[in-house]
Amino acid sequence: MMEQTLVYYKDQYLDELDSPVLSYDGNKVCFTQNIFFPQTKGEIADFGSVNGVAVENVEKKDGKVVVHLKGEPSIQKDQSAKQKIDWNRRLNGMRLHSALHVAAGIMERDHGIRAVAGKVYEDKGTLTFKKPVPAMIYLALEDAVNEFINSEKDIRTYWDEKREGFRWCQIGDLEPIPCGGLHVKNTKEIGELELAGNGEKLEIRLRN
Repeated sequence: MMEQTLVYYKDQYLDELDSPVLSYDGNKVCFTQNIFFPQTKGEIADFGSVNGVAVENVEKKDGKVVVHLKGEPSIQKDQSAKQKIDWNRRLNGMRLHSALHVAAGIMERDHGIRAVAGKVYEDKGTLTFKKPVPAMIYLALEDAVNEFINSEKDIRTYWDEKREGFRWCQIGDLEPIPCGGLHVKNTKEIGELELAGNGEKLEIRLRN
């Protein structure tokens, strides 16, 4: 069976693409070159459309990304179809994901407290730390995170040279963090953040 190319790892800013259909079953479509990011434990799936039919979910199953549609488009295997993602949803997801990495990296660098989980929602991101964090540290963290973002640090993702399928994200001089998701290329694209922490939980929202 032909391999599937995950185009979002090559160009996370590409929002439209015509690609041959790899497989097709009712309202489920798999493309040879796929731009839709799937739902994961930590990140939201892309929405959008395929030949004008709305996307309701995207999942990774049996090693392939499968796009679930709200109806059945008139497409066939090996024929090309137009993928179009909801760009605002993709961009907000990338900004929030990058924001989580920045907050986690600075918390560990400045206070020695490690994040053990992160999750992106449509309107916010959340981090869970290894232990409850004092309120004063959360206040200091918001200032430090926004200062770091304003310093316009590059965001780089790369594959591990020894472990196949293992990917890293490094932002500026912060410690690299294992990551399979999508990011903006520079912290200036994140914008100013609002942080609200309570105990071991931190909530992050975009201000603009």
